[in-house]
Amino acid sequence: NFEIKDEDAVVSIFMVLRNLTVPVQDGMRVRLYGYPRLYPKYGKFSFSADRVEIVGEGGLRKALEMIRQKLLEEGLFDVARKRQLPRFPRRVALIASRESAAYGDFIRILHERWSGLEVDLYHVLVQGKDAPESLIRAIKRASQADYDVVIMTRGGGSFEELMAFNDERVVRALYACKLPTLVGIGHERDITLAEEVADVRGSTPTDCARLLVPDRRDVLLEVATMEESVLFQLEAMVQGYITHLERAFVGADRWLQAVGGRLDMSVARAFESIRMWCERLA
Repeated sequence: NFEIKDEDAVVSIFMVLRNLTVPVQDGMRVRLYGYPRLYPKYGKFSFSADRVEIVGEGGLRKALEMIRQKLLEEGLFDVARKRQLPRFPRRVALIASRESAAYGDFIRILHERWSGLEVDLYHVLVQGKDAPESLIRAIKRASQADYDVVIMTRGGGSFEELMAFNDERVVRALYACKLPTLVGIGHERDITLAEEVADVRGSTPTDCARLLVPDRRDVLLEVATMEESVLFQLEAMVQGYITHLERAFVGADRWLQAVGGRLDMSVARAFESIRMWCERLA
């Protein structure tokens, strides 16, 4: 239970704790959704809340910092736990709104840089009260499938419009994802918690495409350079073997000449000895 008040009145609020998805503290402006309760016998009025929204950028930023500090202390943003993206992914899950420019930009840059990649779109809501649940469902479904990477993108927007990507439940779902995650929200001024918890952050949806796959032209140049290097090394190796063989043949020829010379001398001595022996007999 808690209370809300203004300059003239105070109202008691009853709310189930699990429905309180944002941190609140004294002084914050909030918007409540639920139904009133009136007790005529006691002249008492209260309100049962199903959902609380923080109103105003100041309150939202204060709540965001509270969530960030909590998750930071739990280690969700530790660099040591972050995974690398595969260099040549084959199949990826893209969590985005199909109507958004971010989706179109991502696919366009992706196809310009690399081809043959299978992209499965998980269409989601990217703002509004139902957006966090939509994002969480998509993350969990993608995490259970056979993908190399899970990507989440949306274009820019106001601070309030991006709050779904600061929702603690969304952040924890990304943290629990079994696959490497790449998140890019097109808003340079404010980095969302979803981007902070992701294994890799892209500054924009198009930057996500550049981070996901290499440019085919760079890869072809790299392959050509490697091919040239391999051919050079093979030529050097073959030339080395040829030199060794030539030295071996030259050495063998010299050895044969030396052996042949010694053999000729031995034969000559043998004939001289036989001649002298025959003369003594005579």
